[in-house]
Amino acid sequence: MCKPASFVVTRNGKVFWSKYTDSHEAIIKEFELNEGSGAFTDNANFVRVEICPTEENKLNTPIKDWVYNLDQQDPPDGYDAKECEKSCRLELKKWHKQKIITKSCAELKDGQFYVYGNATIESVYGNATIEYVSGNATIESVYDNATIKSVYGNATIKYVSDNATIKSVSGNATMVKIEGSATAIVYKAVDPKCLQSSTAVMIDRSGKGVKVFVGGVEFKK
Repeated sequence: MCKPASFVVTRNGKVFWSKYTDSHEAIIKEFELNEGSGAFTDNANFVRVEICPTEENKLNTPIKDWVYNLDQQDPPDGYDAKECEKSCRLELKKWHKQKIITKSCAELKDGQFYVYGNATIESVYGNATIEYVSGNATIESVYDNATIKSVYGNATIKYVSDNATIKSVSGNATMVKIEGSATAIVYKAVDPKCLQSSTAVMIDRSGKGVKVFVGGVEFKK
C-alpha cells in the first residue's frame, strides 16, 4: 500500500513525486512513465519507493528520522538502494515543504496537504485535498471541489460550502457551518443545525445505525 512520502525513481536516477497524490500508480500515470521489464540497468525503467515516519500519520516529525523502503515485491537487478535513497531524501525536503502544513496561511489550492499543530488555514478551495487535520488546527473555509479526508483531535472546520466534502469527523473535532451542496461524514454526534442550506448533507455514523440529514432534517425512507 502506498504511503506518504511516495517516489518513483528511474534507472538514470531521476525522482518523481506528485503534489496531488502519494499513489505510485497515479504518479506513474501523471508523468507518463513506461515501466519496462528486466534489469534496472537494462530494461526496467523505474522502481517504486517510499520514505515514511516510524509512526504512521506522524508526518510532522523530523524527516531525518523517516525510514526508506522499496515498495514493490522484487527489486530489479542492478537496483542500488543507497543511491536511490540519497536521491529521494533530497526530493523529500521539497515534498515536505509542499505538503506538510504546520504554520498558518491564507489559502491551500490544488494539491494534497496534511495540516498539523495550531495552524489556521483561511481557505481551502479548487481541487485541493487535505488528508489530515489534527491537533488544534483550524480550517476557516472549505469550498469549490475541495476535500478534507479526516478531521480529528481538537481540529475545527468552520465553514463548508459548494461541492466540498468532509469525509471523516471524529474525536473532539468540531464542525460549525455547512452550506451549498457540501457533504460531511461524521463519527461523532454533530448538531444537524450546522446544515445551513436545503442541499447540504451530513451522514452520521456515530451510533449503531447510519443517519442521513439533508438541510438539517433527518432523511427517512
